Amino acid sequence: MNYIESVEIEGFWGRKNVSLRLHPDLNFLIGPNGSGKTTIINLVSAVLRADIPALYSVQFDKVTIKMKTVGANRKPLIEVAKVVDPKMGNFELIYTVKEKASEKGTTYGVEGPYDDRIYRDARYARSRRHREAGARLSGILSDLVEVNWLSIHRASAELERRNRREDSYESSIDHKLQDISRAFSNFFSLLNSKAEAESKNFQEHVFLSLLDQKHSDADVLLQAYSEAENKSSVVSVLRDLGVSQTKATRSVNAHYSRAAEARESVQDNRNSLSLKHAISLSDAARVNEMLKEWRSLQDQREAIFQPRIQFKGIINRLLTGKELHFDERNTPMVHLESGETVGIDVLSSGEKQLFIILGEALLQEERPVVFISDEPELSLHVSWQSALFGHIRSLNGSCQIISATHSPDIVGSFQDRVIKIEQCISDVH
Repeated sequence: MNYIESVEIEGFWGRKNVSLRLHPDLNFLIGPNGSGKTTIINLVSAVLRADIPALYSVQFDKVTIKMKTVGANRKPLIEVAKVVDPKMGNFELIYTVKEKASEKGTTYGVEGPYDDRIYRDARYARSRRHREAGARLSGILSDLVEVNWLSIHRASAELERRNRREDSYESSIDHKLQDISRAFSNFFSLLNSKAEAESKNFQEHVFLSLLDQKHSDADVLLQAYSEAENKSSVVSVLRDLGVSQTKATRSVNAHYSRAAEARESVQDNRNSLSLKHAISLSDAARVNEMLKEWRSLQDQREAIFQPRIQFKGIINRLLTGKELHFDERNTPMVHLESGETVGIDVLSSGEKQLFIILGEALLQEERPVVFISDEPELSLHVSWQSALFGHIRSLNGSCQIISATHSPDIVGSFQDRVIKIEQCISDVH
């Protein structure tokens, strides 16, 4: 995958040029209201996602996005030009996509919004054709760059205006919340499957070890002078294998009693070892080998579940009076101070947006995703803002963040990643 190196916009608002040089990790576009930062970030997102209606809604002549391939020297390029069709007199979008800067690239054309003479039902036909063209281009572009676009508060407000007269209404943020919850359930179920596969491998190892004779006579004799392993660890192993607590405890106590008797006998009678005691010491060697494999399994399981552990830790440090958990179906639930456990719809608007932003970062699974956000601070408590992008980067250290913001708290300690938008815009001469 690729991250963005630079963005060039010609004819922005008809009379401006824009030139952005971006860092591979964090980028904060800052400027006063009306400076164009939100329009620019929307335009970049629209180009990368082939959002045809959005591209037609912004005035520009050409957008050029240069990228850099992670771990390679390739520099792909995406260019979109808005031109006038001399025959029809309407606008047309011309996409040029290059996997390498040196190649000619492939060109794709998308018709403009003035096709009344061509289509009997122009609005329906344009909408359908734009969706089809956008879907085709989106598939092509997604092979070059993966984009995660987040602008919840604006979309939510627009959706509320459209649906104000409807009896039943679920906001955009709630739709997104449910999408993330389902994605969590699927992702964590996959982690469960990986952990179960490791557990199965461990069980196979235990059963096969009953037939293998890997330890030598010296290993067996060494058990006579070795300190016994912690009983509780062995009980835990048996519990993982499906043995009940009562049976596991009884069996472990019996084993340790036999092993202790064998050790004492060997130490008292150094020149003799009965068959009974030899078997007990051999069993002790097998148990030690099993414990070694079991501890390795615990390390593997911890690594597998680390994303869930990390996400829960971050969210719960930020929430007040609530604690996030995942139930047996990996559905996110909220535990209240009252002791009640409820669904995540109980979260406030800001908490929901925080859950969504951080959830998106986690679900990227360390992929080099371009994470674009427009003024995320509008729904976030000021105490969260300074830590937000640090948390995002901890959940996905490979993502590139491009954020338009008014908030100095959002930027926090990343002052060297600030891009003053007014310094990137120039008049066309």
